[in-house]
This record gives sequence, structure tokens and C-alpha cells, in this order.
Amino acid sequence: MPKRVQLVGLCRIGLAQGTYLDVLRPPDSLRRLGTDHLDVLYTHWQTPDLSIFPLEETVEAMMKLKEQGKIRAIGASNTTAEFIRGYCKYGQLDVIQEKYSLLTRRIEKQLLPTCKELGVSIQAYSPLEQGLLTGKVTMDTTYPEGSTRNTNPCFQPARRAQAIRLLDSWSDLCEKYHCTKAQLVIALTARMIPGLHVLCGARTPEQVIDNAGALHIALEGADAVQMKWDVDAIS
Repeated sequence: MPKRVQLVGLCRIGLAQGTYLDVLRPPDSLRRLGTDHLDVLYTHWQTPDLSIFPLEETVEAMMKLKEQGKIRAIGASNTTAEFIRGYCKYGQLDVIQEKYSLLTRRIEKQLLPTCKELGVSIQAYSPLEQGLLTGKVTMDTTYPEGSTRNTNPCFQPARRAQAIRLLDSWSDLCEKYHCTKAQLVIALTARMIPGLHVLCGARTPEQVIDNAGALHIALEGADAVQMKWDVDAIS
């Protein structure tokens, strides 16, 4: 049976003066978005100074928005285990959004245990590691000055070479599943953590279609196990 693609409305809010209630002050904000609610509202970065932005006030404001029906879920991005516990202490946290890929797996040890304990879902962003895991990046690929890829540890020569060799070793699996390397990576990433939601970036309609193609890949158990071993070997 084909899998249904669901479109979800989400919004991120950052550090600013005033209360988080101001973010969705009726009727302007939601009306401009063309909706009467958001599926998820994230705090995009966590405050470095809780004396200025007390977490309990942030959570209280978001809980009110949820009670009013303006948002359906409360999320936190770029967070820590301590903040996750704080959200749950003062109210509720439904989901966190963190960078996670086959090359960047810190959340497995640092955040996953806390999320399991408290029933918080996880959404992974940058699963293709800024394009490195699409199979289109070579050792000769360069980026303009100021690009975040130039400071991303995964793009440094040694780590980049590991990523390229990893993807090349899966070429036979791409043929077996009739998919691109990016689709294979997305399919495996979704299996790395039970219940993981994978958020894939795209700049063109073609990239959106290619990413969505990962939904149709049903990895065989033996293949998934071998691929995880391959990833563990370079972690």
C-alpha cells in the first residue's frame, strides 16, 4: 500500500523581547499564514540566560497557545537533556528537532534516553548532511567563502573521504532498490531511531520528489543491519 505524504504546518520562534504569546497574536499572524492553527510551534534556539527568559514563562506561554487551539504541539529545537526535562517539568514537550544524520549521531547518547523516558518525539533535520550524503559531493567539490560547509567537520578531508567511500559501497543496494543514494540514506536514517521523523531540506521541486521517493523503500532486515554496521564502523 502506498504511503500517504502528510503536509504539516510548523513555525519556529527565536529569542526576542516580549512574550511568546506575541508571536501568534490574533488575528494577524495566523491569518497571514493562511491558517487558524499551527501543527507544531518550535522554540528554535534555547536561551543562554534563563534569568532573562525564564523557561517556565516560555512553557506557560506555549501551553496557553495550545489550550487556545492555535498550536497542536509544542516543540524545542537545538536543545539539551536539561532543557527537555525543564519543558516537561513546567508543562509539556511533544517533539524536539535536532541535527541528525548517519555522520552526526550525538543525539543517540545525549538526548534519546531522555526523550524515551519522557515520551518526547524526535524530528531529525539535515539528514543528508548539507548534501554530503547525496552522493554528488566529491573530494574536489569546493564551496564559496562563508559557506557553513567549510566549517562543518563532516566536510573536512578525512571525514568527507569516509562518507564518499561509505556511499560508494552501497552502489549495489541502490541498484537493488532502484533508488538514488540520497533516498537510500533517508530510508536508513528513518530506521536508526524507532519512531524518528526525518525532515529533508530541498531547494527545487525535483529534490522534493527525490526525497519523497525514500518513502517507497522497504529495506530488507539483513541489508539494514549491514548498513548500520557500516555506519558504526566510521562513527
